[in-house]
Amino acid sequence: MKKISKIVALSLGFVVAICARSWAGEDAALSLDAAVEEALHNNPQIQSAYHAWKAAEQRIVTATALPDPMMGYTYTGERTSARDGAMEEEYEIGQEIPFPGKRHLAGLAARDESRGMKENYEMVRREVIRQTKSVYYDLFWVDQAAAIVNDQKALLQDLETIALRRYETHQSPQQDALRTNLEKQELNERLLMLGQQRKSLQARLNSLLNRPADQPIKKTDEMAPPTFDYSLDQVMGMANDLRPEIRMAKFSVSQAEKQTALAKMDLLPDFTLRYNYIDRTTDMTGPLEDAWEGMVEINVPIWFGKQRAQILEAQADLRSRQGSLQDMKNKTAFEVQEAYFMVKSYQDILSLYNVSLLPQSEQTYKITKIGYETGSNDFADVIDAQRKYLQVRVAYYRAFADYHQSISMLEGVVGRDLKDFSRSEEGGR
Repeated sequence: MKKISKIVALSLGFVVAICARSWAGEDAALSLDAAVEEALHNNPQIQSAYHAWKAAEQRIVTATALPDPMMGYTYTGERTSARDGAMEEEYEIGQEIPFPGKRHLAGLAARDESRGMKENYEMVRREVIRQTKSVYYDLFWVDQAAAIVNDQKALLQDLETIALRRYETHQSPQQDALRTNLEKQELNERLLMLGQQRKSLQARLNSLLNRPADQPIKKTDEMAPPTFDYSLDQVMGMANDLRPEIRMAKFSVSQAEKQTALAKMDLLPDFTLRYNYIDRTTDMTGPLEDAWEGMVEINVPIWFGKQRAQILEAQADLRSRQGSLQDMKNKTAFEVQEAYFMVKSYQDILSLYNVSLLPQSEQTYKITKIGYETGSNDFADVIDAQRKYLQVRVAYYRAFADYHQSISMLEGVVGRDLKDFSRSEEGGR
């Protein structure tokens, strides 16, 4: 049984050593800015939204263009005669012309659609940025947690040395030294779990960057706590002005307004201009002059039931989009407040860790360790203090990552990176 346990321990240690080398062996770190920049250039969702926007821009041209002209040709044959003589060939060209103002209105509606698609593109960009940052922060936490666990293993090694020295001097039982091996194996297991978590996060980040899922990602870069000193009114004003979802909904309403006006204009007639040229042959009296004729046609929209249905449909669509706009404003107000207070909460949590939890847990561990060396504390007290120190350090970096993620979420709701705004811009809102 002991032999099997030893083999398992050695195998576990070997795997952990490989994981540790993979973390430590990455000499160059992947920065957050580099990850975001790569996502913006390569993410397929962003590319798809961009081309959808560009396609909508081209629909402005098609909406304002005249219909294609119609051309005709008639060949009647040499033996066909008419009252005025033998008619051989006839050429015809016609052009449909919508009632004045229709094309302009259709162009304005298409322009609003294009502007909405541009905001949709911006919305997709913001969401990809948020997701990239969120995964990166999780990856950062995993790297920091792994480093802390390795630090704890080093502390356990020091503690094992103390326990062995005390055992050799008959000051403590051998059980203390053996306990350190058990604690190290638990830390090794934690490293393995962190390694699996890192692989999953790596695959997710690679997906956002349009890389192969198994492409290695270098160790994340060190990060400082972000500065955040915005008021709720400031971020609320930014969101109302800049959030792509709101802007897109506004353009959608504007488009529907023009579509409604265009539906009402369908009650007005369109025109068709025609020109005919007749090439005549000669008859018994001699050559005949060619002839031409012009014609103006007007369509008569007398089926008012159809036009009335189109108007009612456009009006209902307008009211629907107006409701969607108001719903998005209400949703934004809620989401801004939720994200804002989450940011402030994590600010307080990090302050608590820095002011009390981190220094107190470290000091408690050091004092308990010294007490064990002098014989005033039990070995179990040292282990408990060390575990608490580990938990506090790992929890701190979890809160650190959550703080970054909460700001990223708030930026997603606002529609821009908060660092892009100066104090003067904010004061003017």
